[in-house]
Amino acid sequence: MGATIVLVGLGHLGGPLLDQLAGSVLVGRVVALSRGSDQGKARCNLARLSAVARGSAPNIEHRTTDVAHPGQLAAVLGEVSPDLVINAASMQTWWLLDLFPPTANVLKAAGFGVWLPFHLRLAVRVMEGVVASGYKGPVINAAYPDVVNVVLAKMGMAPTVGIGNVDELVAKVRMLVAHNLSITPDELKVFLVAHHALQRTAFRNFENRSQANSVKVDQNPGPEVPPYHLRVLHGGRDVTEQADAHGALLRPCPLPTGPSWGAFTAASAIGLVNALLSENTCEMHAPGPLGFPGGYPVSVGDGKIEISSIKDLSLEAAILINERSHQFDGIARIEENGAVVLTEEIVAIMQDTLGYDSRTVQPTEVDDHANELARCFNEYARRHDVDVEVKSGMTCGG
Repeated sequence: MGATIVLVGLGHLGGPLLDQLAGSVLVGRVVALSRGSDQGKARCNLARLSAVARGSAPNIEHRTTDVAHPGQLAAVLGEVSPDLVINAASMQTWWLLDLFPPTANVLKAAGFGVWLPFHLRLAVRVMEGVVASGYKGPVINAAYPDVVNVVLAKMGMAPTVGIGNVDELVAKVRMLVAHNLSITPDELKVFLVAHHALQRTAFRNFENRSQANSVKVDQNPGPEVPPYHLRVLHGGRDVTEQADAHGALLRPCPLPTGPSWGAFTAASAIGLVNALLSENTCEMHAPGPLGFPGGYPVSVGDGKIEISSIKDLSLEAAILINERSHQFDGIARIEENGAVVLTEEIVAIMQDTLGYDSRTVQPTEVDDHANELARCFNEYARRHDVDVEVKSGMTCGG
């Protein structure tokens, strides 16, 4: 019969993820939730037609649901009894700033943490709905899991894991190291501990000479690059230095901006989804496992996940690497109550550019934070004659 999955959000990530789920032999039914009825039904039709064109006929249902009201999600989960819940909903997609003129580059450089309220708000509501429903199975949160999952854990409702981010970095390392060694990517075994913040360096489209040299494992490679741990094996032999794996990770890798990136994240995510649904254990990478910060190698299977052991690196050291990386996304620290304190530099940038003044994001006040940030961002867009608007409901995943 296959597993039943509830997918929350059908935007720039949720849509491509629905396409991937429709093609999985382990998935029998997908119940897709979105706030917009007509648009949601149309996106489900696109997934159905694409699947038929590939030779399959998945069971895809659409439900009009506003997850900003946790009771609506709880009702769906109670009725459907899914095997897996995936949250791909957020208030703002990360690439909107690409629509702005170069004068907005200061916001691009500010780090992802400044937009935390947009990603945390609906994630909190989704997990409240999950808790209210009594559902005990695995939950994937796609909305900035390196940080959001940490906050949710401190609120007592951690998702099982996130998607993308560190696994996308691993894909880049596999591709380039395999090319360097004239082998296929599946011959390599990669161990990477890294935060979402490293993506800004790894997927930049230009060469920064201060970042061009290879760096040593477990050290901060420079003032502009977050710390990480990387080890690559081929045939059981460490080829990290021989194959210039650090260079492969850090050298420019231009990719298209905009919604097309969602297909990459969805392709990364489907391996994790299949592993959670499988009875066998698979080794892979994922962000925010069990509410830990950043990304890690993980063992996944039968609805469960564990952080894998890494030679010569303790779990405490791995966590510290990712906690040190928060600052590169504009986050100074995350308090024990889940409050996220932004760096002084980022607070100043947001005050000067948007007129948004918030040094700490309190999860219990996330609605107020998100609404004020949306108001400031929308006014900024109007000043630059950019036709975008962040609304209060779920729009996308990221």
